[in-house]
Amino acid sequence: MMDRGTLLTILCGLQLTNDSSWCYANSIVCCLLWLRMCVQPTFDAWGCRYDEIMSFFCQCDSETVALADAPWFCQILRRWGPVHGQNDSAEFTQAILDWIGATAINMRWERRVAIHDVLQVFDSSNASTPITLTITDEMHHSGHCDLSHMLQHWAQENSMSAALTQAPVCICLHIDRYFQSSDGTIVKSNSAVSLDTEVSVPIFVAEGLQSEMQGYIPIAGTTHFGEDLAGHCQAVLKLQPGVLHEVQPIAWLITNDMVPPQPTWHIPAMFAQTLTVIWLVRTDCLSLPLYPMPRANAAQMMTDAAATQDLLMLLQAHPGANCKS
Repeated sequence: MMDRGTLLTILCGLQLTNDSSWCYANSIVCCLLWLRMCVQPTFDAWGCRYDEIMSFFCQCDSETVALADAPWFCQILRRWGPVHGQNDSAEFTQAILDWIGATAINMRWERRVAIHDVLQVFDSSNASTPITLTITDEMHHSGHCDLSHMLQHWAQENSMSAALTQAPVCICLHIDRYFQSSDGTIVKSNSAVSLDTEVSVPIFVAEGLQSEMQGYIPIAGTTHFGEDLAGHCQAVLKLQPGVLHEVQPIAWLITNDMVPPQPTWHIPAMFAQTLTVIWLVRTDCLSLPLYPMPRANAAQMMTDAAATQDLLMLLQAHPGANCKS
């Protein structure tokens, strides 16, 4: 397997083609690849199929790649079975995670209730299905959604207790942007979801109703502009904060079809308002990558640093000078 630095360079220059409504798949695959880059390299629970996906991109002769040319992608589509066209990102996420079967990603949860002091499991989910969070009427009108608050609301729905059955390294959330307003109409919300803070995720302690909170950091998300089965999907990917040059700090990458991911400091408002699938890494397992400096920029920085050092040496050599580097 290719070393992490080389793979990071490949991903930061990757251009996924879209000749026939593949944007939903392109954005989810970008997030899935990035997820692996954001976990400490010593951790190994991804499985051979995850390595197969990584190897496909490492062996490509060009930075421009069509997912439809990948045997593993065609296999996922055959197993999934929907008609080709613009499809739902969350549904595709479940399909690709079900095929990969990586133990690092596990959204298995239960909704428990005690009836006459007898514990019962009212509902549950499998490991590959993203946790669906709903936007309440209050969140919609405030224009802002906090993931910790959304998970707290999910954990207490219908006066029951819901939580993950374990604390996996990675989890995936699905934001259901359609909700029923107070007057009964179905509304799509554009409330912004923040990815800047740690998220508290409930984890069952044992077989009872008690749960404890585990911290997770959002590291990637997929947006969906437009209506169901139409519109366009893109991804946002979290970087270790850095500086591209003296006037451009960076902390995120924004993907789009046919172009390399573009570095930026803030997630644009229109992206925060359309996030639908969000990927998180457990805080103690997080290892955010630093954006690989383009060669031209790196060479310029070295030149500038050398020029600064030469100037300091010249000043220090001047009689009476007392300059410190």
